[in-house]
Amino acid sequence: MRITVGVIVILFFLIACFPVMAQPCGTPGLPPCDPGDPVPITGIEFLIGLGVLFGVKKIRQNKSSR
Repeated sequence: MRITVGVIVILFFLIACFPVMAQPCGTPGLPPCDPGDPVPITGIEFLIGLGVLFGVKKIRQNKSSR
């Protein structure tokens, strides 16, 4: 039963992401969106930073256990 609930939840999120990704660029009556807007920190930078921190933590743990 757990697998069925997990599959349903995953399918729900996969299906629910499509309407969220729709952007109203060029729609009459709405302001135009500029894809060149700079974003200071996006999600990928957070993931890279967390990965580096996690790697440093693991290296320190390995050195201290020797």
